[in-house]
Amino acid sequence: MANYRYIEKLSREILYSEEEQQWIDTLINSDLEPTRIWSGEVNSIGVRRKDRDSIIKKIKKELEEIQEGYCYYCGFKFNFRVGERGVKNIHREHIAPKSLYKAFTFTSKNLVLACNICNGDDYKGDLNTISSLDSDYDNCNFNIIHPYLDNKSDHLSLEEDGTLANVNGSQKGKNTREMFGLDEIFHIENRRQYIICKSYNVGSIYELNLEELLLRNRAVF
Repeated sequence: MANYRYIEKLSREILYSEEEQQWIDTLINSDLEPTRIWSGEVNSIGVRRKDRDSIIKKIKKELEEIQEGYCYYCGFKFNFRVGERGVKNIHREHIAPKSLYKAFTFTSKNLVLACNICNGDDYKGDLNTISSLDSDYDNCNFNIIHPYLDNKSDHLSLEEDGTLANVNGSQKGKNTREMFGLDEIFHIENRRQYIICKSYNVGSIYELNLEELLLRNRAVF
């Protein structure tokens, strides 16, 4: 399996049971702070901590299946970007930060798995991603490419040299590149390898016969 994947859009979202949705509604409508309803003690509002935690575990499990081990933002396999032990540092990421938008803390379309680098303070962290707020999540306007609501190719194109280009001057494309450092050399070089592997239908650059590749495609190198 390649270390990088170009993810156009997430194909499905998490579905909650009726009981889970009742717990979520209680959490969201409480006076507790966003961080507490997500990871703190909640027995005081009539929700057992183990029930809330079961939702959190379900979110990660289902997103692992949906994303197949890749960070949506950078496109790299989690264990490639942060090392094999780094799988533990996969973040359940709130696209619109829960610290700013408590109502969307458990909204399925607001949840994605991200590596701890993309979601770290040096990159996305708790930066505001909503430019125009609406009570209906789907009607909010986001200032970055949204994993569920946008097609990535409408905003960014992957060039043959591994760089990304804004489509029709897309501001979302520009903001996404800047927020996640997608123009850094690490990203460009690994995307370039992905393009080479894809063109030769191999899973890794190491599967290629280097001498043959040099003869057939000197311009790539």
